[in-house]
Amino acid sequence: MTFKNAVAGLPLGGGKAVLAVPDILQGDQRRALFERYGDLVRSLGGTYMTACDMNTTERDMDVVGERCPYVFGRSVACGGSGSSGPATATGVFYGIRASVAHAFGSPDLDGRTVLIQGVGAVGRSLAEQLAQAGARLKLTDVNQARATEAAEALGAEVVGPEDAVGSVCDVFSPNATGGVLSPETIPELRCRIVAGAANNQLGHPEDAELFGPLGILYAPDYVINAGGIIHLASLELLGEDEAKRDERPARNGRHAHGGVRGGRRGGHLHRRGRGADRRAAAGGCGLTEPAETRSIGAMRDLASMECVPCRGGVPPLTQEEARAYLADLGGDWQVVDDHHLEKEYRFKDFRQALDFTNAVGELAEKVGHHPDISLAWGKVKLTIWTHKIDGLNEADFVFAAKADRALQEAQAAPG
Repeated sequence: MTFKNAVAGLPLGGGKAVLAVPDILQGDQRRALFERYGDLVRSLGGTYMTACDMNTTERDMDVVGERCPYVFGRSVACGGSGSSGPATATGVFYGIRASVAHAFGSPDLDGRTVLIQGVGAVGRSLAEQLAQAGARLKLTDVNQARATEAAEALGAEVVGPEDAVGSVCDVFSPNATGGVLSPETIPELRCRIVAGAANNQLGHPEDAELFGPLGILYAPDYVINAGGIIHLASLELLGEDEAKRDERPARNGRHAHGGVRGGRRGGHLHRRGRGADRRAAAGGCGLTEPAETRSIGAMRDLASMECVPCRGGVPPLTQEEARAYLADLGGDWQVVDDHHLEKEYRFKDFRQALDFTNAVGELAEKVGHHPDISLAWGKVKLTIWTHKIDGLNEADFVFAAKADRALQEAQAAPG
């Protein structure tokens, strides 16, 4: 969830809440469970905000909302934004298009075969969007009746759960439980791309390295399945309208495409999660999966972050993203023309200005990120941007913070 929220540009960290029960409860027992859970979330005082996840619904979130205000995804009738499932599916749809564009040279889905594993709230909506785009569908679900009904409605082929992993397709899309991709199952795949909504698809993170030698492109779940949390946070936390909300999943798809790693024969999509350490957490509550939390108003300590120079291949920060970094940076820095950072430092004489210039130069050489430096009597002006993308990147703000800290440390030094 932390990576997901960071890549999506949301002011949230991540967590998960698991309500461990021997069976999926119904009726009064289910209501009592979510009432107790609501009391627990309320006790955290807003540092954790929960939402739907596996085997939970907006009606469950309505019950939680009766006990505490720190909940996303209540029904519209109860003041929420409703189910996040369709928005999650839309984000995955964009991610699949981006993956297909990288693997085949065009995002066109007409005639591409996509196997959807799990046709629940997310998988069914994804199947509908893919069918509209002309994709040929193979559907599988442990609930055979659900798979059959969806296949009849969409003109799709039903595949048995035991045959899904080895079924020939262009895109294998896991949209059910996690942990389906492991050293045992990955070699059985007969696809070019893996891209789906299921959380924690890999048995272990290092299993992602198995795709490249097999010529399979892997789109990390936390990049392309962020549509749900985007829907909830945009409408219920950030006060955005639906048009603004809908821009975010599309941008996530472009982020995925821009952050491709690996050659045409394999690799995985990955984008460094900007600001992954910047907030507490927010996430979904599942009877078999976890929930999210948030620390209101927490700020990133940019000067303590690693300055990782951008080597290209990713879009510049948007105006909104740059504004968020600028708020954390402070210190009289300005973003000019949505393109670069700028600040002028004042000193009592030329010697102090020269010493600071040399300190910034040493810092630049150390981290491999080099600003424009203008030196004059009693003043130094720094201008920072990432030339590879002709715009701003996280590294620019980190370097600016480190320059401020270098000055503070020099001023605090004896003599």
